[in-house]
Amino acid sequence: NSDQQCTTTINVLVQNISSFSAWIPDDEDRRTVDNLWIDGAEIDRFGVPLNVVALRLSNVKLNNLIVVSLEKVEFSLEKVFLKNVSLKVMPQNVGKLRSLDSLIADQIELKVLNLFELNNLKYLQKIQITNSRLIAFSVDLANLPSLFVLNLSGNRIQDVPEDLAQLSNLGELDLSNNKITFLQMNVFSGLNNLQKLDLSFNPLIVGAIGVVQLPVLRDLSLQHCNLKYLDVLFWRMPELRSLNLEHNELSHVAYLE
Repeated sequence: NSDQQCTTTINVLVQNISSFSAWIPDDEDRRTVDNLWIDGAEIDRFGVPLNVVALRLSNVKLNNLIVVSLEKVEFSLEKVFLKNVSLKVMPQNVGKLRSLDSLIADQIELKVLNLFELNNLKYLQKIQITNSRLIAFSVDLANLPSLFVLNLSGNRIQDVPEDLAQLSNLGELDLSNNKITFLQMNVFSGLNNLQKLDLSFNPLIVGAIGVVQLPVLRDLSLQHCNLKYLDVLFWRMPELRSLNLEHNELSHVAYLE
């Protein structure tokens, strides 16, 4: 039937290579590669292919991840998965990946995450960088209207940026297993769509200055934080259903009804 279209999923697995250059299809080859997986490689410069929808790199020594910046260049990339990759900096021009909806990384060498570098990625829904070397993250004037999940657990982050509320549509925030020591809870005020907040396994002292407005927060995890004192007088969390305070040193919680 000429009215029916036949679609084929194209998956490419490349293993144990020493070099891989940019893959830019010519005018006669515009086939979309649904999944490109490179496992076990040493790559000096890797150019993000134009026609790949999902890119997975694992066990890769990588010096430079390159996003070409040319007029009329459109990337198909929607998902990036990195596992045990020696990526130390975000690539320049990452904002050209306009279709990107997920950035998921584990065991990478990135130390600072500036969300402004991802500015205007309007479809980006999930950023997950776990068990890595992050010591800080910043928001600045990042415009990420679809960002719902930010998971930075298992890093070395010490501070939560004061402009976090710029991420106005954030629904889930996981900062567990970091090095956060002092935290004013009102830094989360303005995250009016936040439903889940995980701060567990941080050596926390929680400040009580200022009102904490989280109108739809349902789950708050503060277990294993070495907490000795907690004052919730100014917490405004009308939808809170779960407050996990297990394995702390609390004798009581001030103003907890």
